[in-house]
Amino acid sequence: TQGTAYNMWLDDTPFDEVVRRISDKFGVKVTAADDLYRNCRISADLSDQSLEYTVELVAAALGAEYEITKNRITLKGGGCL
Repeated sequence: TQGTAYNMWLDDTPFDEVVRRISDKFGVKVTAADDLYRNCRISADLSDQSLEYTVELVAAALGAEYEITKNRITLKGGGCL
């Protein structure tokens, strides 16, 4: 059974869906250059992980840098072809 209302098991999940789940789970706004990440897909199990760990792992998968300021996350650089 799922231990949380938020399914954070990512299996080749499109970037925009990953952002939606992070926003819903943590109540944050994710700012990113959509065109850089539009084709990115992420596989990871982020269930029961902190916001910092989740963002760090997603940023690493994108080859991006990130900044967390209050309830806003900014991703920049990297991307997927």
